[in-house]
Amino acid sequence: ISMYSLFSNENPKNKDLSHAWFLTSPNEWPTMIRPGVRSGPHHRFSYYTDLFIPFIGKNNTFFFINPKFVWDNKDANEQNYGCGVRSLLLENKLIFGSNFYYDIKLSTNNNRFRQIGFGLEALSKWLDFRTNFYFPTSKKKYVNDNISYKFGLRSLIRQTSSNFEEPLKGFDYEGGLLIPFISKCIETRAFFQGHHYYSKLGKDINGFTGRLEIRPTPLILLHAEWTKDNIYSSKGYVGLEITIPFSFDNFFQKKNPFKR
Repeated sequence: ISMYSLFSNENPKNKDLSHAWFLTSPNEWPTMIRPGVRSGPHHRFSYYTDLFIPFIGKNNTFFFINPKFVWDNKDANEQNYGCGVRSLLLENKLIFGSNFYYDIKLSTNNNRFRQIGFGLEALSKWLDFRTNFYFPTSKKKYVNDNISYKFGLRSLIRQTSSNFEEPLKGFDYEGGLLIPFISKCIETRAFFQGHHYYSKLGKDINGFTGRLEIRPTPLILLHAEWTKDNIYSSKGYVGLEITIPFSFDNFFQKKNPFKR
């Protein structure tokens, strides 16, 4: 289910959102468990579990927490601890939000890096826009390998021939479009992302990513992306994500928490 459709005023359930709540969010703002897998070049697979938990809200605004855990088959892993706020604006036609994240990444060279991130988003039925800013809190660390660039879900680490890894400060921005006609049969969205990262050990990195997202059902997301920058060769990725709604209200009442 797209974020906009969860809030759309076309849904009759969200006409009465005047009461305050804590953890027991209304059906329009469900807690979601989102496990997924992502496949890339060189037989690299990453697996993740993303938890989206609206924990307190009133009227058309709510606060959420969003932890995410990532690991792959190359001995790297990543944890993202996030929180944020989302509000309905323009007569329920626009969702505007902001977020804050604290990220921890273990590289394949067993170096651990940390960063903080800030983001803004504006979501509607037809158009989405997001931007994020990344600020490392860790310094470069020694390794013994060759040049490479390693992207995480929310971070990038550069490894240079001088035998150091460094986390990169930078930002990205993304715009998305719900594709007409096709989406009448199957929800399909196209995204374009630009990213810019700044290095102290070498060249800055500037690139772009194109992504296609397809939802054959509200609970399944298929995605494919292609990314290119001024340093590294182009790469392609494909992935699958499952959305599992979870109800704390049912959980507290000792009912099936996965039934909506």
